[in-house]
Amino acid sequence: MSKGFIMKACMSSLALFTILGTAHPAYASTRGSESKLRPDAEVDSIEEDRLVNDTDQLNEIEVFFTNPSVTMTKESDEFSIIHEDSNLEFDKTEEGKVIFRNKEEQYSIENVALVGGVQILYNIESTESPKEYVLDLDITEGSRIIHEDGEYKIVNEKGEVEVFIGSPWAKDSNGNEVETYYEIKDQQLIQHIDYEGTDYPLVADPLFCSDTIDNTASKYTDSNTFSVYPRTCARTYITASYTLGGALLGVFGSTAIGKQMWSEVVADASYQATSTANRPKLKDQFICHAVNPTTIWKSSWNLDTNRPDVSLLDTYKALCNPDY
Repeated sequence: MSKGFIMKACMSSLALFTILGTAHPAYASTRGSESKLRPDAEVDSIEEDRLVNDTDQLNEIEVFFTNPSVTMTKESDEFSIIHEDSNLEFDKTEEGKVIFRNKEEQYSIENVALVGGVQILYNIESTESPKEYVLDLDITEGSRIIHEDGEYKIVNEKGEVEVFIGSPWAKDSNGNEVETYYEIKDQQLIQHIDYEGTDYPLVADPLFCSDTIDNTASKYTDSNTFSVYPRTCARTYITASYTLGGALLGVFGSTAIGKQMWSEVVADASYQATSTANRPKLKDQFICHAVNPTTIWKSSWNLDTNRPDVSLLDTYKALCNPDY
């Protein structure tokens, strides 16, 4: 394995995640659609003991059947996330998800491989189920978990984001939001569920995103279009963390996830092929695609150099495609 970002979630006697590598914010009062908060698993192959999502040479996610574990490979650095529960047992696989269940405490965990990260879904079945879920993080020396400017993340000793941790969300069986929050305690990330209702089951999740842009797919075409392909995990992160719409226009570019994604775009050789005079409007179009609920889930975000250079707001009003 070259530089490896390995993330393991082992939740049998120990639910263990080990993550090698790079990179979610404050609880938003209004979220995106449930379907986008629970995106489809993305699996390239099924092997004897695991599901594999091999997006490129530097990114691989493996979801195991033999124990409740997920392995993510990317770059360097290593940390582990440990969910201690000796009563979690393999239940089944379903549409690319591997499900483990604690029958006694009446909850299950779905390990879901996404392009660019992993989503762990807690299905909380009854009033008898736990309302607190603890992840012990064994992270690289010098790295730490922080909550800064509304965003949860793991940063290295230089302050660089290694992993974005999705803002906490939870819903009841009717799709109503349930109060939930994270607590950072030493090297633990604890998700608390504050619910006294009866509309079970509840669903909640931690989301971990290590990669935001697929630079192997980005391209600049002869039609003056620079096509950008954000990772599914990054799109899910944005949808879960923010209220999408025009009010986010002036904010997104200064968030950690916004900065990280744009830096990935700027570093791409295809972007370097564009004229420097066109780059400000390309960034406006990029931000527009990220915050607009009608464009964030497009397969590619097409940034056009031949479009007029108008304000960010006018770009948004034109559905990211301003015209002369």
